[in-house]
Amino acid sequence: MRKKRLLTLILALSLIMCSGTVSYGEDFDIVRWDYENLPEIKNTESSVFAKDPDNSSVRFEGNTLYFDGKGTVGKDKRGDAIQDAGGEENIKYIVIGEGITHIAGGIFKNELPNLESITVEGGHAFDEFGQSSFAVNKALKTLEVKPGKKTGKKQGFEISHHAFRICDLEDVTLNNVWHLGKRSFQRNIHLRSVDLGYLHHMRGDAFEGCTALETIEVADDNPYFEVKEDGFLYKKYCPYYEDNGMYNMEVPALMCVPAAKSGETLIPAKKTRTIGYGACAGNSNIKAAKAVAGVKQIQARAFYDCDNLKELYISKSVTHIGNEAFSRYTKEDSDSPNDDYEEHPYATDSYGDDDENISVGNVTDIYYGGSEEEWKKIVYDKYDKDAKYCTSGGTVADNLKQVGLSQDVTIHYNWYDPDIIIPAAVKSGEKITVSCAAILAKSKKITFDLGFTPTAYNITPVDGAPLKGIKINKKGVLTSKNIEGSYEIEVTGAQEKETVRLYVEKPVMKKKQIILDSDAEKNKYSISTMLSGLSFLEPEKYESKKPAVAEINTDTGDITAKAKGSSKITVTVLGKKFKANFKVKLEKKKK
Repeated sequence: MRKKRLLTLILALSLIMCSGTVSYGEDFDIVRWDYENLPEIKNTESSVFAKDPDNSSVRFEGNTLYFDGKGTVGKDKRGDAIQDAGGEENIKYIVIGEGITHIAGGIFKNELPNLESITVEGGHAFDEFGQSSFAVNKALKTLEVKPGKKTGKKQGFEISHHAFRICDLEDVTLNNVWHLGKRSFQRNIHLRSVDLGYLHHMRGDAFEGCTALETIEVADDNPYFEVKEDGFLYKKYCPYYEDNGMYNMEVPALMCVPAAKSGETLIPAKKTRTIGYGACAGNSNIKAAKAVAGVKQIQARAFYDCDNLKELYISKSVTHIGNEAFSRYTKEDSDSPNDDYEEHPYATDSYGDDDENISVGNVTDIYYGGSEEEWKKIVYDKYDKDAKYCTSGGTVADNLKQVGLSQDVTIHYNWYDPDIIIPAAVKSGEKITVSCAAILAKSKKITFDLGFTPTAYNITPVDGAPLKGIKINKKGVLTSKNIEGSYEIEVTGAQEKETVRLYVEKPVMKKKQIILDSDAEKNKYSISTMLSGLSFLEPEKYESKKPAVAEINTDTGDITAKAKGSSKITVTVLGKKFKANFKVKLEKKKK
């Protein structure tokens, strides 16, 4: 099981579909991966599972190629298959038997001009479609992976980098899918919907260039991903969170936007913390995009090759922007699966010899919610090839070209927009003095001081907030109920009028139980796995009652499990404490 978890890592972030329902058991949400074992696959002509026994066989009947037996289908089987078929052009259908576990990388890349469908038989124990295994087979329309044997804590199969890139898939059925690699379905321009079921891990650029994609679905009880009302895919839990990890992201994170549903202005859901790697890559519909208040990271290539993107609205909550976040690719379309980057997803050496076709994007205006001084503090996240993680490469202001912004871009500072303005935190008994504020549920005795004497208040709920979630009495004193929501309050004076956007937040601490791992590096958990309900308000203090059981980082809230036992974790927000137990168990020894 440990081997499979580590091998799972050899793919990299992306997406895919799943039509069935799979139960992973109660321990599914504590699976952790060792990201030190995440190399990129540089040789597309060999499977990452090449050492597995190869007892497979091949036969050809009625335009159908069957792979039977057990183990890996490697390059030698490709030769046998083509010979049995009497030539590549005779193969229209491929059926993969239940004993086959791996398809080698590059096995049929750009070689089957008439291939129409691929089926993995039911009852299989399938693990992987290798890198570029069926890329650039432009007649391929159907991919069906029938339900397999894997249930419980075992992961399902993986689709590696570029595996079905530049095909013509219309109908895709996946059961028990676990992981999608980079650009695994890129430029399947007729693909309209995907069901990702219990997907655990993905790369945001899996569906880059799938211009007809309208609908993404996941299982209702998927602990890792969710599709919100906007139809976008979000990562809601990161079991692999690391301080310096290359996939370090704060959740919720926007991971994929269906191209046909994005619209001209992209606005992530409230409470989004990260716009993930490649989340909007290749989307020509987007003309304006907002890094809404609360977003802290815009990761590498988040808006890569969005050639019509002209306007960016960036909240001053943004602290990091990654390589080529807004760059574009200037070369004509290529059928090569590695036409613009081959190494690690973050190892984008902008404007070097390997990336001569990558240039700055078309953004002309940035509307920033903070000052010029605050803009100059935003960190440029540069991939460190030696350390193998993203590190500070200076500031974005000094590296505009590296993040894909022109030196001629116009930056409008202190721009007011309700989506990008950071609310002022207001405690019970304090005054609201600005046009955007955030308070806790059950706040009391809050008043207004906007530079004039209010005579009337009109409250309008926003985004489905409860109508009676807040009230203001005749003396202008505001009280909030034990309900979260957003409101616009029109404050009127004798001759003045101002609208205040108010966010009411309700922090919730949920207890957590984990199994202590023998590898100490795998016993670290983000506070987000326990704390929810905060979008704008920030915790002031983190405490662990028993540090010997669960040690907590007082700056970030990251929890490190130390020993068997239970420790009460306390988070303080605006002076109020929210608590829950963090329980550490030991793995049962096998008899």
